[in-house]
Amino acid sequence: MSTRQGTSLFPIHGEVTGEAEGWGSRMTATLLACGAIAGPLFLVVVFVQAFTRAGFDITRHPPSLLSLGEGGWIQVANFVGCGLLFIACGVGWRGASAATRGPILISLCGNGINGG
Repeated sequence: MSTRQGTSLFPIHGEVTGEAEGWGSRMTATLLACGAIAGPLFLVVVFVQAFTRAGFDITRHPPSLLSLGEGGWIQVANFVGCGLLFIACGVGWRGASAATRGPILISLCGNGINGG
């Protein structure tokens, strides 16, 4: 990739041209959107389960207790799904910037949610 005088190696919005404009930038945007979805999705699923599960008190019990019992598969799927979304966000963040620590930490967070 060659650069012209006064042009950045990392294009900002409106400067993307050629091959970077196609599939790669859409994929990066999709991966970053996964991170924006993961947190709210996790909380919504936890709160819906907390208020519909008999005997569960959200002020005293951790959300991981929702993975026990008859409807426990819902919380397990919530952990796995949101963990994968956070890992995807880390991959997208790495593709979108030159940062290294942030994407690694986000991916590790997703791995931790998955129980890894």
